[in-house]
Amino acid sequence: RLLAIVETVRAGDPFVPTNATRLQTIAWVLLTLQVLSLGIGAIAKAISTPAHPIKLDAGFSITGWLAVLLTFLLARVFEEGPLMREDLSGTV
Repeated sequence: RLLAIVETVRAGDPFVPTNATRLQTIAWVLLTLQVLSLGIGAIAKAISTPAHPIKLDAGFSITGWLAVLLTFLLARVFEEGPLMREDLSGTV
C-alpha cells in the first residue's frame, strides 16, 4: 500500500481518495500491532517467574502509538486534500 502511495506521488497527484484509504488501512494495521504488543507483553509478564524470566521487547511503545496517531491524522489530511482542491478550482 505504501508503494502504491509513492507511485501516486511520482505521478504528481498524491491527494487522491485511494491514498486516504490506503493510509487508513496502514493506520489500522499499526494499531492492531500495538494492541498485540501490549497483549504479548502482558502474557510474558504473567508467565515469567524469577527462576525462568522472560524478557521480551513487547508492551507499551510511545513511538508506536505516536505512529498510529500520526498515520490516522495523515489519512485524514489525504482525505481532505481532494475536497480542498475541488473548492479551490471552483473559486478560481
